[in-house]
Amino acid sequence: MQRAFLARLLYEMNELDSSLTAYRKALLYDSSIAKTACSGLGAIYLLKGNNDSAGYYLTKAIKLGDSSAYTYLNLSFLNMHRGKREASFAFADSALAKIDSLPGVAAGISLVYYRQQAVEKSKDMYRIAV
Repeated sequence: MQRAFLARLLYEMNELDSSLTAYRKALLYDSSIAKTACSGLGAIYLLKGNNDSAGYYLTKAIKLGDSSAYTYLNLSFLNMHRGKREASFAFADSALAKIDSLPGVAAGISLVYYRQQAVEKSKDMYRIAV
């Protein structure tokens, strides 16, 4: 658990390479946090533009039972980058169903819709965020 905490802290400090290493070690040494580590790895790979690895780890996190709105939001962004509009919207809707008062997720969903010219839906999500 401590490795996952360190990985998340490094992620928040924008130390992405160090965070990748910490998440990999966490995954290797503590299988109880596998879904969290996979989600973290997927998020970092997405930020780094490695969509194949991002897709692998984010999908693995979901298969392991991750229900985090952030994981679904990252899958939405991934599909947006891949030009898969309908899949992007489907994951955005799944993230919305799981947000539980997380304004950052609502803002991210707003951005997904805005960048894909769904302006009215984007405005609705923005209102939820603020």
